Amino acid sequence: MFPTINKKETGVNLRRIMDMRGVKPKDIQEYLGFGCVQSVYRWLDGAIHFVRMEEIRRVMLHIKINDMEDLAG
Repeated sequence: MFPTINKKETGVNLRRIMDMRGVKPKDIQEYLGFGCVQSVYRWLDGAIHFVRMEEIRRVMLHIKINDMEDLAG
């Protein structure tokens, strides 16, 4: 059985962690080379899925998926 990921709740947790770490949506946009920051906001709202989500968590936010709940709690 595979766990399901609640994209909206994940986005809420990531916003909290980004705030704690001082990472702005613009920083993620520039890191990924997106033309507009709106894609990052859609991702945080749970509307789209980034294939590179794990890279963002690991490299930019320095967290593992298992640690997200503890950090955001």
